[in-house]
Amino acid sequence: MNRPASDFDSGHNTSAAWIGAQQSLSDDDNDDDVAQERGRPARVLYDFEGKGEFRELTLTAGDELTVIKELHEGWSLANYNGEVGLVPKAYYIVSIIDLRATELRLEL
Repeated sequence: MNRPASDFDSGHNTSAAWIGAQQSLSDDDNDDDVAQERGRPARVLYDFEGKGEFRELTLTAGDELTVIKELHEGWSLANYNGEVGLVPKAYYIVSIIDLRATELRLEL
């Protein structure tokens, strides 16, 4: 599977995305608290080599993660095995199980 075309600049946009993620969390939150938040289950579509200095997660196609919050500029805040960091939106898909649960809630 080929990677999709992407217009993000991992150096500039990642740091801006992480700053935005940090600002959206309250001062009382820390990575452990955020990791416990209920998010949306997702599956990674492509390998992604994250940069630690920008708090990006390194992922392999097929990995399962939890998307905590979608951010601006094409990034999401996610939890992968207890580690919270950034993931490009184009590199994962929300699990169908979660989509069906959302549809059922809308019908009620």
